[in-house]
Amino acid sequence: PFGLSGRPESDRSLVRFLAATDLSSIKSKLFTTKMNNELQQTVVHLQQQVEALSAALKQMGIGNTSFQADEVLQERIYADECESYKYMSRL
Repeated sequence: PFGLSGRPESDRSLVRFLAATDLSSIKSKLFTTKMNNELQQTVVHLQQQVEALSAALKQMGIGNTSFQADEVLQERIYADECESYKYMSRL
């Protein structure tokens, strides 16, 4: 992208630009750009994972994870020294 063009006026402009530009500023901008690209890739990856999980939950019939589960009767059997008994409880 940058290079001498063979035209004295534009070459001087390029040299002046490069001389006026702080090299650490360029490095900082390159680092920031690289980090932004990596973060953007991470965000895209996480969005894909959320979409895949949402689709899997929807296939299982769980469209909204904040739903209240239906009550289920659970049979419990207990035994002590003298007798055994059972009863139904709600879970």
